[in-house]
Amino acid sequence: MPGTTRPATTRPSAADAALLAAALPARTTPDLHDVALALLAALMDAGGMDAQHAAPLVAAQVQRLSADFGGTALYIPKGLMAQITQRNRQIYAAFDGRNYRALSLRYGLTEVRVRRIIAAARAEDMAQRQGSLF
Repeated sequence: MPGTTRPATTRPSAADAALLAAALPARTTPDLHDVALALLAALMDAGGMDAQHAAPLVAAQVQRLSADFGGTALYIPKGLMAQITQRNRQIYAAFDGRNYRALSLRYGLTEVRVRRIIAAARAEDMAQRQGSLF
């Protein structure tokens, strides 16, 4: 879907993963190790850091996460609702009154779905503009 794609991330190399593993506590769980790899990839991508500098920061963050959330069931949402909401705003902004089909093709949705998005956005827009009349 245009407007909802995630930026490409670099998967840490085996050497980068080994640097990270050396920085993590010896008994790090596989799930926590996966979180650490995701953090390492984020620092390398967005932060422009190399693994040698990022690994100790990731290890510190993993220890902090363990201290703050250890023993709890932590749900991490994918953030899809925010992406869908943004996509729907883009669809409504691009709507010219007649281009349902073009928008459905552009966003990979059915025309019926685009019509529902437009109707919901129009109702929300109207409610915001009118406020409470009584």
